[in-house]
Amino acid sequence: MRFLNRIDWKYVWIILGLSFASALTYKFSGEIITAIKTFFEIRDLNIIAGGIAAIITITHKIKKRRLKFSPSMSFTAFRIPIEDLMSFVGNPITLVCSISLAKGVFYQAWGDETWGSVYYFPHFKGWEVTFIGIVTAYLFFISLMDLLRHVKETLLRNAVVEEHVTPISDSDVIGEIPKPLN
Repeated sequence: MRFLNRIDWKYVWIILGLSFASALTYKFSGEIITAIKTFFEIRDLNIIAGGIAAIITITHKIKKRRLKFSPSMSFTAFRIPIEDLMSFVGNPITLVCSISLAKGVFYQAWGDETWGSVYYFPHFKGWEVTFIGIVTAYLFFISLMDLLRHVKETLLRNAVVEEHVTPISDSDVIGEIPKPLN
């Protein structure tokens, strides 16, 4: 009994869950590859994903009142909301780029002649394509996590908000830096 009390059951369940997911992936690998191919063939996938990400991001900025203007703003104070407004393209661009890179890596790794050109990265082979895939996974992960955080903070009333960091250094700002309202 003492042994069972020392087991960290959370990690036992994670091991079992990952083992089960691996077995399902092995058993249904053909179906999974077809599903991924179908996803990448969605018409205007990048426009849809980028548009949704842009709408969520700008709505998040509006809710958090980062786009606040006043008639008596100095140019320096005006730069802050303008830079925040323009920064909404960062997450959508990262998401769209990661989807495009993932599509290229997928088609190069699992493509065939029926899908068209299978060499999206014609000058890269083997490990180089693997590294592109790893960077793509990272870009997709950070953009998706940022997008999910924006959705959570936008849709939930009492979501925990991270401190907003301004792209302008404190020495460049004349007066007080506006803080987001909670």
